[in-house]
Amino acid sequence: MKNLSENFQEAIKDYVFLLEKNYPQKGILKLVGDRYKLSGIERTMLYRGITSCEKSSGRIKKKSEESSIAGNQVNIDSLNQLLTITSYLNGSLVFISNDGFLRDASEIHGKMFRTGLMEKAVEMILQYANTLDLYKLIFFIDKQVTKHELVSNTINKIALQYNLSFEIKISDSVDHILKETETGIIATSDSQIIDKSKVKIFDLARNTLKYFFNPNFIDLDSYQKK
Repeated sequence: MKNLSENFQEAIKDYVFLLEKNYPQKGILKLVGDRYKLSGIERTMLYRGITSCEKSSGRIKKKSEESSIAGNQVNIDSLNQLLTITSYLNGSLVFISNDGFLRDASEIHGKMFRTGLMEKAVEMILQYANTLDLYKLIFFIDKQVTKHELVSNTINKIALQYNLSFEIKISDSVDHILKETETGIIATSDSQIIDKSKVKIFDLARNTLKYFFNPNFIDLDSYQKK
């Protein structure tokens, strides 16, 4: 576990133990983080990457693998998936949570636009999606994000280069729409959307990065079981 503290494994075990006892998550994070002197990134990994056995099992059951998405409409939580990919491209830490979904531990939102990482991430998603036999891609973009129009224009510009059926929807209630959708599958790693979703979930960011780089991600589930 390169760049992680020696006590991180013990911290995970304590965090899980207290989480299963239903103690408040933020309180656990501070208690365990302070006890093991964890870095900000390590605390983010615990907060975003570790959940209870019940929730983890429920999310894993909802997960759809690449082999089963052919012919489906994929509803993409665009900024969520783009931020994970741009984090990886930026050299920031991304990891597999104990529910099996890829998440990032970075805060690169502004840099995503300044360095052109977002455009590269869009290109990668579309290039990968073009290898799949999908019915349609729908990119949902949060209107509350300052540069939502830039994201929309970039997706539209690049998507037109491929033989893909796609649509872009800008909304101020993306999370609600995705939680309520009953058509196709959803591409996201947002825990609340996954927990409430009525359809299967596809880890588009993880599969896209696997397609291009086949990286060896830190896996918190296997790490805590060592």
